[in-house]
This record gives sequence, C-alpha cells and structure tokens, in this order.
Amino acid sequence: MKQIKKYFYMFLTIFILLNVVVYTNVYTRYVSHAPMNLKEARTDLVNATMFHVYYTFFVKTVRIDFLNPILYPLKAPRDHFYHKGINKIPDNEAERAIWFDMFEVRPYNFSVRARYGSMARIYGKEVSKNFIDKVYENIKLLSLYELSDKNTPDISEDILEVYIDLIHLYIYDFHLHPKGFLFNKENMEKVSTDFNLYQRFENIYKWQNSLVEHYAKEHKNQYKRVLDPNKGWYSPYRNLIDNKFILSSFILFYKVNNKLFDCAKDKKYLVDQEEGIRKYKKLLKAHSKKSKQKQVTSRMVSYLIMPNSLDTKNSHLNFENTLGLTVTCNDSNQNQISTQNKLLKNTQAPIRDKQIHSYSTEYRGLRVGSSTLSDVVNVLGEIIAKINNSNNVNYRFDKVDVTIQDATGHINTIIIYDEDYVDVNGYKIGTSYDVISKDLNVEGTHQVLIERSNGVIYWFKNQRVSRIVYAAQL
Repeated sequence: MKQIKKYFYMFLTIFILLNVVVYTNVYTRYVSHAPMNLKEARTDLVNATMFHVYYTFFVKTVRIDFLNPILYPLKAPRDHFYHKGINKIPDNEAERAIWFDMFEVRPYNFSVRARYGSMARIYGKEVSKNFIDKVYENIKLLSLYELSDKNTPDISEDILEVYIDLIHLYIYDFHLHPKGFLFNKENMEKVSTDFNLYQRFENIYKWQNSLVEHYAKEHKNQYKRVLDPNKGWYSPYRNLIDNKFILSSFILFYKVNNKLFDCAKDKKYLVDQEEGIRKYKKLLKAHSKKSKQKQVTSRMVSYLIMPNSLDTKNSHLNFENTLGLTVTCNDSNQNQISTQNKLLKNTQAPIRDKQIHSYSTEYRGLRVGSSTLSDVVNVLGEIIAKINNSNNVNYRFDKVDVTIQDATGHINTIIIYDEDYVDVNGYKIGTSYDVISKDLNVEGTHQVLIERSNGVIYWFKNQRVSRIVYAAQL
C-alpha cells in the first residue's frame, strides 16, 4: 500500500510540475507581451488551453469524437474559459478567428480526419448550421479586419493558413445535406437558386482574392511558407486551388441558372476554372502516385465545369455538369477539354490513304470495333466524365478515354494515358519519336504517327509519346 501511495505521489508531482511548465510557456507566449486591451482575455484563453491540450489528445490521438459526452470533464471547463476569454475580445478584432479555429475548428478537423463535407450527416442539421454560420462569420472577420497584435508569432503567422482552411471547410460543409455528398443534384440546385448562399459565395470569392493578394505583397515570407506547392497534395496550396475553383463554379451555376451571366463581367470565373484545372494537373503530375486523388479531382471537375455553347473550337461537344448548364460567351478563353477534343477530332487528320481499314486491337480485353460500354465499365470501373458528339459519345475513365459509336454501340477509339501500359507494338507513354519512326513503317507528322498494321495512332509532345490511340477504323 505504501508503495502504491509512493508512486501515486510521484505521478501527481510530475503531473503538476509538467502543467506548471506548460502553463508558464503558454502564458509567456500569449500574455506576457500582449497589448493591454487583450491581456485579460488571453489569460482566460490560456486557462482554456490547459484543458484543451488534454481534450485535443483524446480527440486527435485516441480518436474520440470531439462531441462525445465522455470528454465533458475536459470540455466543460475548457469551454467556460474559452467563451469567457473570447467575449472580452472586441468584435472587430481578427484575433477572435484564430482562437475560434483552435478551440472549435481543429477538434472537428481531427474528428473527421480533415475530410470535410459530411458534417450534417454525422452531427445533424441543427448543430451543423450553427457551426457553419460561425465559420462564415470568422471568415468575414479575417477578411474585413486586421490583427491589432502583429508581434505574437503564434497568432500573426497563422492567419493565412487558418483563413484558407476556414473557407475550405465552409464550401464543403455549407450544404447541410444529410447524405453528405457536396455535388449531388439537390445541393447544386440549392447553389443555383439560393440568393443568400450566392451572396456568401461572392463575398468569400472577393475576400479571398483580396487577402491572398495582400499577403503576397505585404507578408511575402508567410505567403511563400504557407502556399509552397512542394508541401504535397494535402496542403494549403491545394486547398486554395480547391477554394477558387469551387467558388467560381458555384457563382457560375447561380448566374447561368438565373440568366444573370454577362460574358464581359463574368468571364473571370471561366478563367478561374481553366487556371484551376491547369494547377490540378500540375500538382497531380508532381504527385503521380495519388491515383485516387486524380480520380476524385477529375470527377469534381466534371460535376462543376461550365461548357461554353459558343466555343467555336468545341461547339459540337456537350460536356455536361451536374445540372447540364452552359454559358454563352463569344470571347471566352475556356479550353478545359480542348486537348482531348482536338485529339478526338484530328485522329484522322494525317491520313493520306483513302481506303478504310478495320481493326480489333485490344486494351485489357476491350476490343475496338466490338466491345460495348457495358464491357468498358466492367473493366475500367466508374465513368469520370461524359462528352456527347454528333456521332459518338466520349467517356473518360482513370488513365483512359473511350469513344462509343452511336450507330453500332461499339468502341470506336481507345485513348490511353496510362504511363505504365505497354502497347501492342511494345511502346508506352514517353517513348521517343525517333524510336517509333525508325522501328515501324509509319506515316504522319512530328506530332502524330500512324501505324496501320494494328490501327495505332501515336501522339507526341516534345518528341515523346503523350497519347496512344487504338482505332476501330483508319
């Protein structure tokens, strides 16, 4: 019994000393040099932090949900000091948002493992609505007001990253849909008809552009540190791309659906979509192992992209988003599918022989000229995007595009992007132009070579194969 007491008192002493050290450290960081008007508030917030440290441990490490009643002994005193402190900070003080992020957003982030979008499904509509409204108000706070204390690094150096994450959370969880899928038809109809929601999206779009530009000019070190593209796929840089692409898309959906789209004024949203796609491609290329992320991103783009009905380059195509909306804009620079469309339109451009040859070349058991869409889906899985042509339908899958001919229902072309695939002639993406042109009896140009024995078309970029096309007829 004495031995147990001895260990108990040893543990208690170590625990108390540890907390004294932590408290002293946190107090020194946040309170000692704080402006006089914030000292009292920060003292309460430091008290809240002492409980928050243990609360966060159980949420983040032990994986207990942040609203689980079992955490009440830690959450209750934490919330008491948090609300007591936050209420002492002026309403127009941007610092409020930093504490909101620490005490309210991060525990939610840890509970869902940073996978935003299902708040209403997990926690119910009432809790989620209250939470998401507070997120918007804190985005607004950071957008319209500056920090009065720029000398506390743990606060001032977190602003940009916190801001981007708050917007990312808002655009994924605003919908309050119990099924939790952001881009379903019901949610997109809400985006296209709810004026109050549209106003919020427009506000956030303008605020984000302004604040990011401000940090690029006035806080260059923080800007470069936070928005470093080399941080990887799960980073503020990728979140910012998401934010801009999705916000632009939501605004376009509302404007087009309500006949408010003005090409001259609103072309910037189309440009944002193009820019977002280019950045997604570049980031995915840098992180080529993220095949699941590539598929998810491609699917998101197909749900949100806004085709231009007057785009002369692609006027025969109808790229359908969730609601089938299109814009009418004569001078749009939109070219989100131009690379694919040119490939589909021009596969026969270099051909000189007028005789038509038929082929039955196979890719993973799928045979051009005979396999059907059902066969394709069974082999390649979920369709990522669909493009309607006057004579055929083009389907996008992971690393492959397939064209189905309307008249026969059979595969017309298979366009292969898979860098690991070795084709019927023994070549793959990246093979040099010189190798193929010397090895095979082929015809074409420096951009395209046609191999007629098997009906293969090689497309080149920088003298390397960028696409391999199996054609049913040449």
